[in-house]
Amino acid sequence: MTIARITDALPSWPRAGTPIDQIVIHESVTSTRATTIRTLRARGLSVHIIVDRDGSVTQHAPLADQCAHAGSRHNRRSIAVEVVNRYYGSQGDDGDPGIAAVWAHRGWYILPTPIQCEAVWGVVRDLHEQIATIPLTFPGLSAETFTWGRLPALTRLLRIPAGVMAHHRTDHADGLFPEHYCILRAFDVAPAEAYRLTVEAASSGKRTTTIPTPGGAS
Repeated sequence: MTIARITDALPSWPRAGTPIDQIVIHESVTSTRATTIRTLRARGLSVHIIVDRDGSVTQHAPLADQCAHAGSRHNRRSIAVEVVNRYYGSQGDDGDPGIAAVWAHRGWYILPTPIQCEAVWGVVRDLHEQIATIPLTFPGLSAETFTWGRLPALTRLLRIPAGVMAHHRTDHADGLFPEHYCILRAFDVAPAEAYRLTVEAASSGKRTTTIPTPGGAS
C-alpha cells in the first residue's frame, strides 16, 4: 500500500498506547469519495483509508491515531477502511450491479466493483505486513463456515478477537462482501474467481456459506 500523503484529513486522536490489532471494513452508502468525506464530517466520524469505485486508495488520517468509526471497543485498536459503495439498491444508478441478499439491510445490495475489492485486499494484506500486531485472521470465519450477518457471541465479549472484520460484525450492516472476498484472496484464490465466488455466496439466500480452507480445499 503506497500512499504519498494524507489528503482531505479527517479527525483522529491518540490511541493511548493501545496496540493496533484489527482492521474494520466499512461501506459508505455514498457514490463518490468526495461525498463520503462530506458525510463522515457531517456525522462526526472518520476513517483512515478510503477505497473508491475505481480501486484508487487514499489515506485520510495517520495510522498511528484512532478514528471514530466503530465504537469505543474497536476504535483504539483498529484501522478503518471505507469502501465507497451505495449499498442500497434504491440508491443505485441504472446499470449498477446488485443482488438479492437475505443478510443485507432492506434485502437488495449493490456490489462493490472487482477492482475495488482487489484494492481492499491489497490494503488489508499490506497493513498486515506493515503492522505486526494485526493478524491475517477473520473472526467471521469459523472453520470453513462464513456467517453472513452479525455475530452476537462476539459482540457481547468485552474483548472482540483481533483480525479483519466487516463493520457488520460490530452490530451494523456493512462490509461483509469485501470481507468474504479478502478471505478468499488470503487463501490464494485468484481475483476473478474470488469475486465470482463471493457474488455466488452473497446471493445464495443463506446466512452461512462454506469457504474451503487451504487444508480442506477441494
